[in-house]
Amino acid sequence: MVFPRPDDLAYLVYTSGTTGPAKGAMIRHRNVLHNAIVYQEACRLDRSDVVLGVAPLSRITGIVAHQAIAFHLGIPMVMFARFDVQETLRLIEKHRVTFTVASITVYIAMLNHPQLKRFDLSRFKKAMEDPVDKHTGALSVGLVTPGHEAWIVDLENPDIEMPIGEEGELVVCGPGITDGYWEKPEETAYAIKNGRFFTGDVAQMDARG
Repeated sequence: MVFPRPDDLAYLVYTSGTTGPAKGAMIRHRNVLHNAIVYQEACRLDRSDVVLGVAPLSRITGIVAHQAIAFHLGIPMVMFARFDVQETLRLIEKHRVTFTVASITVYIAMLNHPQLKRFDLSRFKKAMEDPVDKHTGALSVGLVTPGHEAWIVDLENPDIEMPIGEEGELVVCGPGITDGYWEKPEETAYAIKNGRFFTGDVAQMDARG
């Protein structure tokens, strides 16, 4: 049996990125493992946990926060064909689910279900969602992932780092970040410079990071 090496390609996750047409972001085994360990430590996951696979397994959340976590820790992952609120609540109760990462709309749907209190969700305590900035209502991406660095740079001159609270382009680097697009050298060179990934997203960083 041939085992994959850390730098071997694990997934091609297609995204429009910053240049329009879809491109395959190259996700390597080392990227997947690093991000799985980040979730493990941040959410204090262990062999007693059960993962709810609510996000598509073709997307990064499903790949890392569901599938990779389950493989890494050797724990069950509960899957279903499509999201249905009542069925999701039933599965959480039946399989004693403890953990998932989902969009805020998933949690709103569950919280608003008229029969919510009929289900035993007592072990479902490690649920993550996108935080919301209380001042603007915009989704926050949270703190910089451990082992990574992030900067907010001027939209016109990326050599200028923006001060706290000022908007600019989000730039990141670290072991969990893609190192390029599949068979797209020009797009890769545009997005990744000196190991730093220019996301194309306008963001700001507050005093808490």
